[in-house]
Amino acid sequence: MTTRHVFFSFKNSSEAVNFVSYIQSKMRGKNINISVKGKKVKITLRASKQDLSLLLAMIKNEYKNWKLSTHGTKTGFYKHSIPRILHDAKLKTSIPINSIIDVLTLLGYPARIESGYIVTTMNFENVIKITEKISKKYRELLENAKYAPMARRLLAVVLSTFNWNDINQTTEKLINMDILSIDSRTSKITLSVAYEKALEKIKEMVKTHGNTRD
Repeated sequence: MTTRHVFFSFKNSSEAVNFVSYIQSKMRGKNINISVKGKKVKITLRASKQDLSLLLAMIKNEYKNWKLSTHGTKTGFYKHSIPRILHDAKLKTSIPINSIIDVLTLLGYPARIESGYIVTTMNFENVIKITEKISKKYRELLENAKYAPMARRLLAVVLSTFNWNDINQTTEKLINMDILSIDSRTSKITLSVAYEKALEKIKEMVKTHGNTRD
């Protein structure tokens, strides 16, 4: 067995503790010991030379993700690891990752998915809030069988973007805008237009009404 010590520094003790919690969840079952002193973290690894190299690479990769997400780039963009978002967010149910991109874009934040990251100008904490909000709305919509999958996805995005709570009222609003319709054969609520076209119409609503509560 070989022992290796790795040291990391953070902006403050809270950030250090959060990183430790994340690493512990990712490295569960591994032979590691972690200690925190102020804003510094010491990770002690014990493993065979081959396993040690793998463990070290994993930890350094997670630290890199943390830095990209926390400190961003000179152009103001952050790279948030999607696995980290899904780990940290308190999800009511699983959601399409692209729904996060849709809400961010509608709110005026450039956003895209790139090699397992969400690249955006919104900071990590607020991306987590958006993710949790979408998940909550998605869960509420899943409890009603009258919505077709893409209609459900769009409604979760709209409700999250505008901070609206009334699903029925929002549904009626989108039906009146010819974005949603009731399928005469199945009685399900479906999209009347392509999803991307629906998002364009919603974007016009954001410009007109902002994103205030109903």
